[in-house]
Amino acid sequence: MRKRDIAIDILRVIGILFVIASHCGYSGIMNELFCFDVVMLVFTAGLSFMVSSFTLEKDSYPEYVYKRFMKLIVPTWIFVSVVLIVLKFVFHETLSAQFILKSYLLLAGGLNFVWV
Repeated sequence: MRKRDIAIDILRVIGILFVIASHCGYSGIMNELFCFDVVMLVFTAGLSFMVSSFTLEKDSYPEYVYKRFMKLIVPTWIFVSVVLIVLKFVFHETLSAQFILKSYLLLAGGLNFVWV
């Protein structure tokens, strides 16, 4: 089994915390400290892809994308399904088809902050 690179995980945590902090409404110098949050997350995503491409000799890019889709998007859709079922049958919310579609596509106007 492959050993995880803890440095990449630490960069991910820092990037995610900075993204959350940048949405908290700080102003001035604090906001300037958080201006590289998204860049850090994109950089760490590239690092993760690079590391995984070195260790997975047989996987092509489409296979990598498929594995990431199954690991990230499918569980998110399961979570969205559970939340929508709870909203409909427990809280008796009226859910439009547009709201449901936007929720599954992770767009504004659907369930908010599912990406977190």
